[in-house]
Amino acid sequence: MISTPTWITSTSAEQYHLGNKDNYYQKEGDLGTWQGKGAEILGLDGKPINAEIFKNLLEGKDTTGTNQLVNTKTNKEGKRIRAALDLTFSAPKSVSILYEAALANGDIKLANQIKKIHENAVSKVLKEIEENYAATRITNNGETKLEHTNNLIIAKFTHEIARPIKENEKTIVDPSLHTHALILNMTKVEDKWKAIESKEIFQNYIKMGQFYRNELAAKLKDLGFEIEITDANKGFFEIKGIDKEVLEEFSKRSQQIDILVEKLKKQYPNKSENELRQMAAWKTREWKGEIDRKALLEINKKRFEKVGLNLKKIKKLQKNISYPNSNEIKSK
Repeated sequence: MISTPTWITSTSAEQYHLGNKDNYYQKEGDLGTWQGKGAEILGLDGKPINAEIFKNLLEGKDTTGTNQLVNTKTNKEGKRIRAALDLTFSAPKSVSILYEAALANGDIKLANQIKKIHENAVSKVLKEIEENYAATRITNNGETKLEHTNNLIIAKFTHEIARPIKENEKTIVDPSLHTHALILNMTKVEDKWKAIESKEIFQNYIKMGQFYRNELAAKLKDLGFEIEITDANKGFFEIKGIDKEVLEEFSKRSQQIDILVEKLKKQYPNKSENELRQMAAWKTREWKGEIDRKALLEINKKRFEKVGLNLKKIKKLQKNISYPNSNEIKSK
């Protein structure tokens, strides 16, 4: 799914993706990658994200921080208010569980295949957004109109786990394969950089979420996994064979959010479920510790053993995959 697009400040973007307080996901130097024709103009498309360049672009400056490319609105601290539009792509829970189980049980090849499928699906959706909804507003002779630009600068950060929670004095970290795609608030039209007009992105993000899920489901089927539709209207699905009990066991963070959402519904009756979940996620961001990823894999491996999700079970789930027989190999 794709979360409701959210405008974030340059401060929030830096703290979450670069700062020590919130960046419990990634080790230093392993940030993410750039995408988009706007990024290509700046010589960044496909390259690893550099922290200093990221900070400069968030403020609407060039990659060196020397020149201001876009007029910006700033807060009292001088930081840009609408620095980027955050779209978060989250794999279905069973896909996150399958990825973590493969990684924890040593099937690195399968884990990498699942992660690549997710990231490729995200990239395809972002390309679709860029080609159809990248736009700005142009004013000529007192008349303002929407102009499509077909170029964006997108910073992609892929994470593998959910925010840790405390339960009975224990720290629990659930699998959560997801990507934050930050569409920076700048696009080029003719020889100038301007702020983006995001209206069409907001209008079409649900459709783009369906696009992501369709692409993800198709590629998972190619890997041999069966898909079980959980909501035909919205196109939600899970991996067939990963039981409800397993999903619940590895959804502690979601359960924490669910509880708060029910309380927020009374306070904000006009907000959508998606908006309430985002509010709840922000209100429960209390974790300030660090995660040892190798140690976490060992812990989660034991959790998987308790629910019977070992390599043998994973291979059974992958039952539809077809391998060429000896005659087919010879014919090639």
